[in-house]
Amino acid sequence: MPKNTRVARRTRLGRRCWVVMGPQQQPIECRISDISESGAKLEGRLKIELPQLLELLLTENGNVRRSCTVVWQVENELGVQFLGRQRRVNAA
Repeated sequence: MPKNTRVARRTRLGRRCWVVMGPQQQPIECRISDISESGAKLEGRLKIELPQLLELLLTENGNVRRSCTVVWQVENELGVQFLGRQRRVNAA
């Protein structure tokens, strides 16, 4: 893992989440290892090439999500930085 340059304090979480790489892509289930106001560390089947920008679904139905940029990726771990504020999607 790269050198720790975090500004915000991290909280261990161990919660399920889903990474969405694009509008026509199936979400990839993974776990949030730790999270802060500015970003998160994800673990799971992430040993694939990911786009620089992606959506992180924090709920299974996708109602709570964060737009992210990939900061680092090593094996099955991924560091993301949140872009903007947390978004809630209204259920139809």
